[in-house]
Amino acid sequence: MSKLIIFAPHTGGNHLANIVGSSQNLDNCLNLQELELAYQTDKNARHTHINEFFVMYTANIKNNSIYVGHLDEVWNNYNRLKDKIKDVLVIDLSNKAQETIRKNKITYLESCAYTKNFVEKLFPNWKVESIDLDELFGNADTLKFILDGTSFSLDNRCVKLHNMWLKKIKDSK
Repeated sequence: MSKLIIFAPHTGGNHLANIVGSSQNLDNCLNLQELELAYQTDKNARHTHINEFFVMYTANIKNNSIYVGHLDEVWNNYNRLKDKIKDVLVIDLSNKAQETIRKNKITYLESCAYTKNFVEKLFPNWKVESIDLDELFGNADTLKFILDGTSFSLDNRCVKLHNMWLKKIKDSK
């Protein structure tokens, strides 16, 4: 079985898939050394899943892999995905203040839809976990702590990559 991260645009889902996939040596991901090199040399690496694993573009969902998708993409591909995905992580937008929603170009509807509760109701066959958007954009050690004990846990070495990602985001503003 494989994993899936569901996220709204501009909320870090590709980056999260990169570091989770590398931490867990998933088959369709770069290893940590390759990912670190990509983050250092490719300015777009922090914004894309390095091997483009959007569910809408992937013909064959393979075992021991991680995929990403926005809610509508996952919904449109659910019949193809439902028996191949086991664990889902949604970047939860339910606690976002209006200022944060506007800053991240998130609509009010997205802030209601990208929640653990909503995703569980849409996709009852999957085990759904969530992480709050502010936790993802916060301290790397806190992120690691939150994901420990889930099927999306991180290797200690990914703390450095997450901090690198956060710095690049802050520097680009």
